[in-house]
Amino acid sequence: MPKKFYRKRKRRLTCRKRKVCYNTKPELEFKAILEKLEIEYEQQFRIQNKYYDFYLPDYNALIEVDGIYWHGIGVEFEQKSRMQKRTYKNDLYKDGLAAINGFIIKRINEGEITVSKVKKLLKECKNI
Repeated sequence: MPKKFYRKRKRRLTCRKRKVCYNTKPELEFKAILEKLEIEYEQQFRIQNKYYDFYLPDYNALIEVDGIYWHGIGVEFEQKSRMQKRTYKNDLYKDGLAAINGFIIKRINEGEITVSKVKKLLKECKNI
């Protein structure tokens, strides 16, 4: 295994242990809206061996911000790449894990991150 790959892998694992992680652009946009709306949140919330982008304690909700490419948004399953299929299966597992542990799980695509969409998502969490 090349040293460069090993360093990157090790860095990512260390990142998870210390909970000092790098935000994606969509996560930063979502975070800015939560702060604007003065919503309490926790990032990189862990359940067993899986991490969720945001935990909203007032709503008992976990929010996943999905990137269009990585999650294959708008692409039929058969047309997705191997990586997108793996991500899809991981998303199903995480959704089930959250539900089993009593959390509301919601997903928002990177193209939907607006104040009005986030307010709608929060309203849905309150009504469940």
